[in-house]
Amino acid sequence: MNKPLRTGLSVLVLLFFSACSATPEKPVESPKNVIFMIGDGMGFAHVKAYRMYADDLATDIVEPLAIDPLLVGSVSTDSIRMLCDEPETECQRDPYGFTDSASSATAYATGQDTLVGQLSVSPPGETMATILESAKMRGKSTGLVATSSVTHASPAAFGAHVQSRNNASEIANQYFDKQYNGEPMIDVLMGGGLNYMQ
Repeated sequence: MNKPLRTGLSVLVLLFFSACSATPEKPVESPKNVIFMIGDGMGFAHVKAYRMYADDLATDIVEPLAIDPLLVGSVSTDSIRMLCDEPETECQRDPYGFTDSASSATAYATGQDTLVGQLSVSPPGETMATILESAKMRGKSTGLVATSSVTHASPAAFGAHVQSRNNASEIANQYFDKQYNGEPMIDVLMGGGLNYMQ
């Protein structure tokens, strides 16, 4: 038997046995709850800098942080800016520029990019559905918890749709006005910013 054929048959046999051994005895259940946490502004450089700061200099290696086992994936959110101030102009990606909390949280919340400063709206301003809204429409309880104001860009991208992250009053209004089946879209809202809720 020639080598390519033998290699091909070996791969098929391995795939067959791995498929048989990977078959679960009972169906895999969907997760009951999902908690999505964002360390706002916490990029790889920040984590590495803190790791170096917290390092025990008496050892030869840099010790891991308590958070290190939880760092299992990453997402890069590019900066998108307008070429000029007119809303009709085209967008320009700036992958080496700085993004902000609004556009990066929008990427997490909707799976789509938007302009720096916008919250869960497309560059021209159309509403983009968020994962929080999708969960609510599937009968799940939803919530936003922040150590900042709840109208800050990071939590707001999940529960509001505005052209400017600075429009805190409109964000607060949307938290309470947007409903699904007669109930608020957000069941639990915890954080600062009481002055926007009056």
